This record gives sequence, C-alpha cells and structure tokens, in this order.
Amino acid sequence: MTGDITDVTDTMWHQYATALLWEAVGDDFDAATQAFSVSSILLFVDVAAVDPARANYAVFRLGNNIPPWSGSYVAASNLFTSYWTFLAYIDLAQLAPAPLRQEVATAQAVVRRQLAQVIQDVQRRHQGWTKPTRGGPQSESAQLLDLRYLGSDITGLRKAAASRARHQPAETEGDTDAIDAVIDALSRCQTAASPVEPSRLNMPVKLSATAIDAYVPAYRLPGLAESYLQWQANAKQGIIAKTIGVQADDADASPALGKLAAHTQPSVPFVSQTSPLAAVASSSDYQMVVDFAGFGVLSIEPGDWFEFELIGAYKGKLSPDPPHFFGEGGSMALLPEQAILGFQPKLRISAVTTDAFATLKDATINLARQPAAFGPFVLGEESAPAPSVNDAARHVTFAPPPTTLPTLLGVISKKL
Repeated sequence: MTGDITDVTDTMWHQYATALLWEAVGDDFDAATQAFSVSSILLFVDVAAVDPARANYAVFRLGNNIPPWSGSYVAASNLFTSYWTFLAYIDLAQLAPAPLRQEVATAQAVVRRQLAQVIQDVQRRHQGWTKPTRGGPQSESAQLLDLRYLGSDITGLRKAAASRARHQPAETEGDTDAIDAVIDALSRCQTAASPVEPSRLNMPVKLSATAIDAYVPAYRLPGLAESYLQWQANAKQGIIAKTIGVQADDADASPALGKLAAHTQPSVPFVSQTSPLAAVASSSDYQMVVDFAGFGVLSIEPGDWFEFELIGAYKGKLSPDPPHFFGEGGSMALLPEQAILGFQPKLRISAVTTDAFATLKDATINLARQPAAFGPFVLGEESAPAPSVNDAARHVTFAPPPTTLPTLLGVISKKL
C-alpha cells in the first residue's frame, strides 16, 4: 500500500470491496451478469426493529433503491416506479387484435401521460437521498412522498382491451391473454402504491414511534429475524462471526472478484490527504482487519406487485421512444438481489514495525481532534468508544458509536 495517496485510495477500496465480496459469496458471483455496490460509509439500517412498521420502512428503502453501475451504493433510481413505468411502455397495441390497436394505443398513452408527472416528482424528491446518511433511521418523508402521487387510472386501458368481445372471432386475432397479464400487473402496482389503503401488496411503515405514517410497496428480507437473534447472541458472548482482512497481496481472492472490485470505486476517498491516517494508509507497514459479531447475506425480494418474468418477456417489445430502462444509466439497470449486512463491526489496524506503530498511535491521538474517514469507518467520533491500543500486539482497535442496528455493507444486483 505504498504510493501516492490517490492511488492508495483506489487500491484500498479495491482490496476492501474484493475481500468483502469474497467473504460474502466466494466464487458464487458472475461479474458479467451481476454488480456489487459497496457502502462508502457504515449505513445503520433498522431492518430488525421490534416494531414491524419501523423495520418495514428500512426494508423498503433497501429493496427499492437501485444503485448505479459505478459500484458505489448510492441511490440512482427506485425499483417500484421504474418497474411501473416499464409496464406502461410495453407495446400492448402490437398484442391487440387489429381492429383494437388504435383504441388500445390511445388508452395506454393516457396511462403514460398520467405517469409522466409521477416520474418527474420521483426524480425531484429522490435527490434528497442520493447521499446515504449515517446513524440510524432518518425522518425523510420524501421517500414516502414518492408514492403519494401514484394513481394512474388504468380503467380506459382495461376497457379498450375488453372491447374485443364486440368483434367477430376472425377479427380478434391477437394475444389478449398477454394484454390482460400486463394490465393486471399495472393494477397490482396501482394497489401497492396506495399510501392509505392496506393490501397484500403493500406494508405499513413508520418514520417515528407514533402511528402508521403510510403504506408502501412490500419488500421482504427472508431469514433476517433468525440471523439478527444469532448476531445479538454473538455480541453478548464476544463471538466474532466474520473477519475481513485488507492486504496488499490477497492470494485468496479469485481473479473474477479482483476484476470486479477494480471497478467498485466509491466517489469518496478511502482516506483523504489531510487525514491523520494518510501516512498509515500510504504505507505497506500496516494491515486493516474488520471483525463482525454478525455477518450475513440476505435475499432482497419485492412483493407480489413485482413480476420479473414480464421484464424478460417484454424488455425488447416496448412502444416507440421509451425511457432508458436497461443497461448502464438506465432506471432499471440493476435489480437488487442480496444485501450484505454486518453487526457491531470493529476495525483493527496493525503495524508491522515499532516505528510504524508509533506513527499509528500519533494518528490515533490526532483523531480525537480531527475525526476522519478510513474507508467506510469514521474514526475519532465523540460518541464512539475510545480506541483500544495494544502495545504488545502493535495494533489499535476502533469501534463505531454503540448501536443495536445492523450495518449495510453492500448490495449484489442482477444486471438488466
């Protein structure tokens, strides 16, 4: 890890992302069809709150956020409105019987016009969450307001498709079952979008300890409750469930993961040039290890409002001039599939030589006056425990502020 601080920043993000992904999934990763987005700061997510409605809000934000292809976990778009808009752009006129094509096209254009303002509102409101925040649940109403405008009336579209019954069988050749399937999918999105009407397609959320704030489209993290109980037990017993090491020469990482991590670069530096830790980061005399009391890879599952098969069937059969849905920069460029969560992480920086350890201890003292980022950690925060210095082992251990919240470390997505 010796060299210019900019090169060091890139190298350390490369090493950290590679090590994290390797510990999470090993070789079970395909860089051609999947993307990995690493959190540039520790994101505390209340997905295991005792109150299900509080947990639902955190799960919704996690499932609904679509990160960019850059490899950094920030919000580029959101799955629910992108998917709903995609459904509205499936070219139903080409599936309709010939006598009905104009009527279907006209009705579908109405749906798209209604959704156009919706998407503008989403893009405006979503700007407030392009930079994830630390420290726990935030009272951000914008993410909920993204859904309050949603109410596109598909009655006209359903009426147009149903009117095929007025025609003779010979005139009604067309895939009317496919049309009904798309209309049903649009209807499920409309139901899921209602902020005030509970259904099997949405879930209640709270932003505070008071009454239900709204209903949002449903998402699930199967296995979370069981994992969280085990993580809590580990923490009480002092058990380390997972250790991730960042080294200059990581022989265990597969070439595929190394290639991926080289393109997994958050926009923030691993360590800034003015940080007390700059000298530590730019020397091969140090190693970084992160211990977790809990560590898990959980599936992210949209509710029954989402039907992945429709994307595969119709992504190449859209109406003329559709929005940019797929590929780099598209609103559905990625489909989040797995969340990598950690619990009560601790960062340990070790020095190889006595002189290097003296430098590390000086940096630790300076952090009390100037907290600084070291990868996803912010070291020297006033609310955090004092660093633990082990002179015999020549290492310093840092822990984030005390919390019972799991930490989002990164997300694995399918490329669309």
